[in-house]
Amino acid sequence: GRSCDKRGSLMIHEDATSDQVRVLCKYNCLYIQSSNANYSWVITLRGCYIEDLPLLSVKTERSYGFSLCIGELEHKHCKKISLYTSSLAERYEWVTLLLNLAKLEPSFDKRYSLHERIGEGQFSSVYKATSMQDGKQLAVKILTKSQLNDYEYDMLKREVYIIQLLEHPNISKYYE
Repeated sequence: GRSCDKRGSLMIHEDATSDQVRVLCKYNCLYIQSSNANYSWVITLRGCYIEDLPLLSVKTERSYGFSLCIGELEHKHCKKISLYTSSLAERYEWVTLLLNLAKLEPSFDKRYSLHERIGEGQFSSVYKATSMQDGKQLAVKILTKSQLNDYEYDMLKREVYIIQLLEHPNISKYYE
């Protein structure tokens, strides 16, 4: 998987307000925290897309922006976050990094061969699978996102973000 470790300070503009935010890009996630710690977000970058934004004048500073579009375009959970840098060069650096991390991988059936089902829950089933790249045997959890309401969808995303960060010999490793 792609990996990065970049920190920075960006402006976020949402609902006619702006705030300085601290940003950390690590692994395939973007971690955003407001300067006053009123909120924080963890955003998985896989499948996101980036849009250019027009030049914005904030107070006396010029800001160069891009919009990070999170979620599936056709899905009801798509959200856009507008982020701004203080220079065009810094904007280019962030956009290039995020585009690289957000690139879509080949389709699931080109990467894995599914075998028998070994478990199931209300919104998912778990299967034995084989990676076509290296032949490794793994468990694959397949979710039915269309049955989730907004709250359940957000909780599922949060669970995945947390699992991505865990590394322990007694916890199954998260691959993607």
